[in-house]
Amino acid sequence: MQPLISINDFKLVDISDKDYLQDVFLQFTLIPCEYVFTNLFIWRKIYDIRWMKFRNSILIHSGLDKTLLMPLGDVYTPEELKNLLSCTFPDEPEASLIQVPEDYVKQNPSVNDFFEAELDEDFADYVYSAEKLFLLRGAKLAKKKNLVSQFARNNPGYTSVPLEESLLQECFALSEKWRESTESDPFTLGQEREAIQEAFTNFKDLDVEGVCIIVNGRIIAFSAYSFQSSDAAVVHFEKYDKDFKGAAQAINWETAKSLLGRCKFINREQDIGLPGLKKAKLSYEPDKIMVNCTLSLK
Repeated sequence: MQPLISINDFKLVDISDKDYLQDVFLQFTLIPCEYVFTNLFIWRKIYDIRWMKFRNSILIHSGLDKTLLMPLGDVYTPEELKNLLSCTFPDEPEASLIQVPEDYVKQNPSVNDFFEAELDEDFADYVYSAEKLFLLRGAKLAKKKNLVSQFARNNPGYTSVPLEESLLQECFALSEKWRESTESDPFTLGQEREAIQEAFTNFKDLDVEGVCIIVNGRIIAFSAYSFQSSDAAVVHFEKYDKDFKGAAQAINWETAKSLLGRCKFINREQDIGLPGLKKAKLSYEPDKIMVNCTLSLK
């Protein structure tokens, strides 16, 4: 049988692909954070992220992880998905299809003829109402609101300004300070460092936006986000100076404030299996946790 596609049909994500891919993503609402151009671009070298057009859909894969994202566009049968995955990684029996909606697995029992299906909670997206993160109402979010208020009292006259190109160097220095004071996998932190560099180097072309909090003339927190659709923004990075109590909660609140009225939802991405990150994301009471399936070849 003639292969549907070849690994050579894929191309490395390039800035020239932005308009086309963003137009595709705009057709969907509340999809995983992998389907936003900024993420594809800033992580492309780290994960060898490549894409191609196929029929009326797009295919995206990571050469590092040997994973193929669930195609966006046409709906494929489980057998077609199996063939697409096998053609993408012909000599990789451990290759897998990721971010497959659980509903698709339930509605297509023949998935089990070709794949082992498993819910992947480590790569679930945490989605919040922008209004909820701004208002911080209710007993469960009272501590967050109190920390924001305490930060404001301790730092009278602090300002919040849009992330701009002239501020990127100072923001990167802050991210380096945050990284050095954070106990986490050095390899993962190093990968994120490279992604931040890519985002800042290509700041103008990527349409990245964000917020900076300034205290006594210096940046003590910043966020960077981009719009995935008219309904959702994806927060890519959020860093703060740990010497300032409440700075983490303040930049979260200022980010929500900057997005209020511009989008309904804020996707704060995934916890990637890190317990501390999971606890932090859950503490903000997400409106939706988008847990999808990973399909591994039988």
